[in-house]
Amino acid sequence: MAIHYKGSLKRNPQTGLKSWYGTTVLQDEITAEQLGELIAKRSTFSKGDSTGVLLMVGEIIAEQLADSRPVRVAGLGSWRPSVHSRPELTEDKVDDDSIIQPATVIYNAGSEIDKAMKNAKYKKEPKP
Repeated sequence: MAIHYKGSLKRNPQTGLKSWYGTTVLQDEITAEQLGELIAKRSTFSKGDSTGVLLMVGEIIAEQLADSRPVRVAGLGSWRPSVHSRPELTEDKVDDDSIIQPATVIYNAGSEIDKAMKNAKYKKEPKP
């Protein structure tokens, strides 16, 4: 297992000069069904049960975030809703929902994920 990367020529925002940076090369995405299969292989749960729980967890997290509740799952991390608005000159204008932009989600990886990233190996992709 390794995180794949390649060299990419990009403009350095501090100097304006082009510089080479390492950038991630993503591999095939893993679906909930594939995660369910992996869980089933490592546990006593069936693939269907594992997949069903994963999908339900996603729905429940979304519901809780929409109710302004942060969610923390040991090993996975935490999610919390974040609201932004356009600036207003007086506080009473902030009472108008029309200034609120669509909410976003802030995700912080859990300790297991952080540890995996810190200990990750890297593999440079060959040039095309």
